[in-house]
Amino acid sequence: MTRRIDYGMAEKVSVALLTRAAFGAEAGMRTALRMGTPSKVISTVFSRFPIDIRIDIVGAAGSIDRRLRTRPDSSSE
Repeated sequence: MTRRIDYGMAEKVSVALLTRAAFGAEAGMRTALRMGTPSKVISTVFSRFPIDIRIDIVGAAGSIDRRLRTRPDSSSE
């Protein structure tokens, strides 16, 4: 699966990250495992630096999704 078409896994990881931000790493890991997320995937995501997490989570200093940024106006040249 590519990351562009695996929306189910992305949603599970998002819920796990939100749970981790609200209740701690152990609760986030338990939530991910209960939803069927492979432990290798969730441990890889949890080991990333907060700046490398692409979704906006309160409490985590993740980067803003580049697709949500406004583009500079090129017509003013």
